[in-house]
Amino acid sequence: MGPWPHSQQYQTYTTASANFEYIEGVPWQVAYEKIINSGVNNAGNGWDTRIQPEGFAYHYSNAGHSKWAKIKHDKGKADVAKSRVRTHLSADIIMASKLGGPDPTMNSRLAHAIAVAKKGQLSKTAIEHAIAKGQGISPSGQALDNVIIEAMLPHGVAAMIECQTDNKARTLTSIRNIITKAGGTVTPTAFMFEKKGRISFEEQEKIGVEDALEDAIEAGALDIAAEENRLVVETEPADVMAVAQKLQSKLGIQVEKAEVVYMPNEDSMVSLSTQQEEEVQAILDLLEEDPSLQNLYINAEPA
Repeated sequence: MGPWPHSQQYQTYTTASANFEYIEGVPWQVAYEKIINSGVNNAGNGWDTRIQPEGFAYHYSNAGHSKWAKIKHDKGKADVAKSRVRTHLSADIIMASKLGGPDPTMNSRLAHAIAVAKKGQLSKTAIEHAIAKGQGISPSGQALDNVIIEAMLPHGVAAMIECQTDNKARTLTSIRNIITKAGGTVTPTAFMFEKKGRISFEEQEKIGVEDALEDAIEAGALDIAAEENRLVVETEPADVMAVAQKLQSKLGIQVEKAEVVYMPNEDSMVSLSTQQEEEVQAILDLLEEDPSLQNLYINAEPA
């Protein structure tokens, strides 16, 4: 499979993760209560509530050990913690709606995600918006468009910024302003990345790569690997959702993520000093605050 998905050179930030496993496998209700009560980001004890880097060196995103996750930020602790949890609750609904349809009476995964979200105090409006978003529809009923913005950030860091919006002009202006004010430039960078479909299944030990290989090939997968008791499947970008649905049904294990990703080419990687990391991270945080942001990919590796 080459550098994917175990590469130490693949860095992606996402606000659309439907995975709570990064909270050290603790049931979400317990994790939610502890996060809200503590309101503290602490990567050292497994309670880091930031959106985690995914795919970097040995799949650190679920363990909270990435060097990127240890960069300290002065944010409104408790409010940020609550926001992060609600982001994940919404993301779980979005993924369930996308994979199984918008009707919870016909989609058991969606029904479960909604029940969990209600316990997590996600509002009815937020739940409805998440269901609609999974169907590619905005809260106002308009179709959502996917927008990819290519940019060079300071220190030679190339970025692919993926947004979903019902107003392209507004989103382009917002993202461009963040980049230019930070000293970056909106310019072509896609040639530094490879576009792939990526499916990540729930953590389990019953089904391994050899067990799933034949079904994966029949479903249209390009490759399959294991990451910390999770099957991870590579597909053509256009096939990712179809393959995810087929394998979820065939294997009987739940899809956690099914997405198109941009993997930086090995020869495009840049190394950053600690200070440069902090400067780049500050820009990533600003981009993350834009409500249209879905995923953010960069070609930098921590010092």
